Amino acid sequence: MNKRKNNKKIISRICILFLIVITSFIQVQFTTAQSINQPPPRYGHEMVYDEQNNQTILFGGADPSNIVSNFRETWIYSSQLKTWTTISSSASPSNRIGHKMVYNSNSGKIILFGGMETADYTRLNDMWIFNPEASEWSELTPSQSPSARSDYGMYFDPIFNVIVLFGGYLSNDLHSSETWVYNFTVNNWYQINPLIKPAERYGHTFTYDNNLGVGVLFGGRVIDLMADTWFFNLSSSSSWTLKTPSTNPIKRYWSDIVYNTYEQNFIMFGGDNEQSPTRALGDTWIFSSSISEWSLSSPSVSPSPRNNHAMVFDSYLNQTLLFGGYGEDYSKVYGDFWIYESDTNWSLISSSSNNSWWIVLGSTGGGVLLIAGVIIVILFVRRSRRKKHRKIRNE
Repeated sequence: MNKRKNNKKIISRICILFLIVITSFIQVQFTTAQSINQPPPRYGHEMVYDEQNNQTILFGGADPSNIVSNFRETWIYSSQLKTWTTISSSASPSNRIGHKMVYNSNSGKIILFGGMETADYTRLNDMWIFNPEASEWSELTPSQSPSARSDYGMYFDPIFNVIVLFGGYLSNDLHSSETWVYNFTVNNWYQINPLIKPAERYGHTFTYDNNLGVGVLFGGRVIDLMADTWFFNLSSSSSWTLKTPSTNPIKRYWSDIVYNTYEQNFIMFGGDNEQSPTRALGDTWIFSSSISEWSLSSPSVSPSPRNNHAMVFDSYLNQTLLFGGYGEDYSKVYGDFWIYESDTNWSLISSSSNNSWWIVLGSTGGGVLLIAGVIIVILFVRRSRRKKHRKIRNE
């Protein structure tokens, strides 16, 4: 009799201990996921570096598996504090993907144009300005604008104090080879029509070279993928020039590229090739615009292959920053944050997970074990009660 009681006590204590351990495990996992204060995973977002305040501004994006997060939030990464914060604005652009933002180094403001609204997949041609000092968005209303589009290329030219835009994915599955210029002084867009220009495309990169004072365009897609390199020179009759490097990166679209102001070269990562096993690419390329040559960098550590990610060059840290993207044949949305230093490896800063999954599942393995533990305890209690009732009836 005593032996049976002791066995019951032992089993009961084991079950209780089991539940305590599993519950603690789940709490630790949940806390770990929630404690990373950074943007949740996303693709199709845009980032721009604010050099006056040494910070990176992130806006927009989407994650098909996450309907909980607010992708209209504006996130700010401080280069000095190395922390992310969110800001609330009385007005902000609608949530979107495939838009572009540029930093006006003359005014310290950030400009956003167009993109595709995630609510109904409508392409946009609205224009917004963000004031980092006031943490406020406000809409601009130029009298003339490019037609609604996403996945175009856009950069800011500090010499002329203008924005230059090329190409993009238009409504009704049309594509553009238009070149547009936005003049801050008159708050208006105007189109230029050079005789020689790149073919229509979307998903290309188009970034300003501070040293040469030109825009550098690479790749993109319409029906076929592209791997051509073009220079656009606003000071030379607004002309386009096709370059012929001896080595070219593999054809791609939806990659991203930044200009390293110290090394005076470009750093490009990833993209979608369509012919690779998982479509996404994970290679790092360096482009020297002074000699018009591409070279493959071979870091031993790199982010996972991806496209639709966002990058900036942080002049305070002298590092390239990369966040998020789409990978694994469009089955994985990333929330990892990486840095790249010239001629060295990529380094992972932090990684966020989709917290809605943690809320629903509470850790897949831990949830299953917790349910199993509860069932064991219920069965044990019911078994004990049945034995007790039998004993009473026998007496």
